[in-house]
Amino acid sequence: MNLLSKKIGYEYDNRGDIASKGIVDSYLLDQLNGLHYYCKPFPKSLAWEWVVDHALPLLDQSCLSVENQMRTFVEHIAIQISSVAKCHHLKSVFDRRWCL
Repeated sequence: MNLLSKKIGYEYDNRGDIASKGIVDSYLLDQLNGLHYYCKPFPKSLAWEWVVDHALPLLDQSCLSVENQMRTFVEHIAIQISSVAKCHHLKSVFDRRWCL
């Protein structure tokens, strides 16, 4: 997300202000959600290098505004987290040990 923010002169998306101004692009969202990685069996880990090699090129090729790219990527992330939580019958994605 910071790489996208930097394209329009910001270090990061403070409070999600940039992404909140965008709209979800269904075509890009389908491309992101259709990446083969998500069909692979567990255990797996999503490294930054994978994002750079596979997700960011889709964002760059979309020709959407940064706001729309960010909003769509946020939606994609939420969908993937929700999918894993449902698959594992999790009631929460938060580990209560992390809460202060």
